[in-house]
Amino acid sequence: MPAVNSRTAVTLARLSDFVGLRTPWSRSLWSVGTSFQIAELLDACLPPQAQTLSDSSQKSILDACKRAVGSDPVIDQRERAQLNQHLVKPPHPGGSTFHGLLELRARIDDNYMLRWANLFRNNPLAAGPERAARSIATHLLDLGFSDANLSNWFSEKSAGIVDEAGLAALCDAAHQDLVAAGKSAYTMLFVFRTPMVGGVQHPPAWLPNSRSVASWLRSNSFSTSGVRAPVGLTVELTARDKFSALEQGWAIIDNYAARALMATGKPLEALDDVWIAGDADSPFKLSRRSRGVKIGVLHRQAKIFVDTDDTNVDAAFGLLAQLEHSTPSAAIAGGWAAIESLLGEPGDRSAAADNLASLVACSVPRAELTALSYTAADHDPQIKQVLQGKSNRERAALIGDMIRNQRFVALPGTSDVAATHRLDRFFADPSGYMGELQRSISQAFHRLYRQRNHILHGGITSSIALPPTLRTTARLAGAGMDRIAHGLYVDNLKPLELTARAKIAIAMANAGMTTDSLVSLLGT
Repeated sequence: MPAVNSRTAVTLARLSDFVGLRTPWSRSLWSVGTSFQIAELLDACLPPQAQTLSDSSQKSILDACKRAVGSDPVIDQRERAQLNQHLVKPPHPGGSTFHGLLELRARIDDNYMLRWANLFRNNPLAAGPERAARSIATHLLDLGFSDANLSNWFSEKSAGIVDEAGLAALCDAAHQDLVAAGKSAYTMLFVFRTPMVGGVQHPPAWLPNSRSVASWLRSNSFSTSGVRAPVGLTVELTARDKFSALEQGWAIIDNYAARALMATGKPLEALDDVWIAGDADSPFKLSRRSRGVKIGVLHRQAKIFVDTDDTNVDAAFGLLAQLEHSTPSAAIAGGWAAIESLLGEPGDRSAAADNLASLVACSVPRAELTALSYTAADHDPQIKQVLQGKSNRERAALIGDMIRNQRFVALPGTSDVAATHRLDRFFADPSGYMGELQRSISQAFHRLYRQRNHILHGGITSSIALPPTLRTTARLAGAGMDRIAHGLYVDNLKPLELTARAKIAIAMANAGMTTDSLVSLLGT
């Protein structure tokens, strides 16, 4: 078997997908790891978080923990038995079950990467490439490492790996180089376009004029050439890596900017240049990172400047924009409001999570096939000719037929090979495959709902689940809302009408259906 199709190559490709900065939404990571599931349960049981969640919400987290524990191949039988005994019901803070879960989680965290190293050495067939990559990536991201740092690290360390022994060494290195290293202290300088209005009490770390900004730069061995900043602010924090520190720093600055605007009516506008003391790569030209929320149909159907007859839809698009650019708390509150306004059921707000997950799950195979069609056309002249002038639906159906009949061209990119394997599973059992997708995606959206409740009902803005909530839901929410917009503008379907179509499609899909039907589950 050529290396590009090996289990090792697919594992590495999916690791690259899961931490990649430009990974398409359909190949992205929308789950969290086993250890984090336990941490989220413990956090949800603490006051005041527990006061903002219903019994059903806590049970939902508990059930997710049980599933994660039951399916994690590096948790041994004795640990699994202990965990299951401790996951009978939500634990009471301070009780023995609560402390028992803390202890068990600490055991898992202590050597999770080493466990994967041992599995690759001793029992490499115990987990498929998709599961292995997903578990490793989620664990490291949940620990607070940035996708940018992990992408660079995996790219460097993966060179030359050809078998499971190489994957084991990679996991050993991840434990030693990343996890065991702990967090580091960072001091960052943010600069602003204009000074604050008079009379404002500034923090001790405030640099009140251009001379103080220049002095800080010189004292940290940075050039002042070309720096035009009338004021600045230094921020000190600890983080897993410098990119994670920069993301945390921007969140702090965004919060300060929001407060300044409300207090004075004047914007506190930060420039994109950020310096990290002791880092020769400074300044970092980092504007706020896009979270990947995109409703492309508004552009494709020329609807950007067109109001709909449904004012709820127009309002939802405005609310969803908060999920792309706002501070974490505002992003979660606005993002969920957009989803609930269109997909909430009478008397059951949380149903919007399941409804949107159904739409997204039905969209994944079509998105994967469409992406493969463009890659294949670039790689193979014959396929390019066959696809010439075809719509995306037609392209997806043609590629789907090739995959089902084992006539699809061998692509050089292992990420594309992995996508082809997933589509093999889809065509073999469409309902089962999409049902599994729907459940996984629904967990992410239910987490978004719970975090919204923490923020709006409890004023809790420091939950441990804020970062992974944004990481796992933003692009999925954009993809789902894109389908809602398409249903409205192209098929004249209301959001809940489209949801009903999606749920029935998932339940009724079968391997005997035509490829065109399977790639058009939501209509055109």
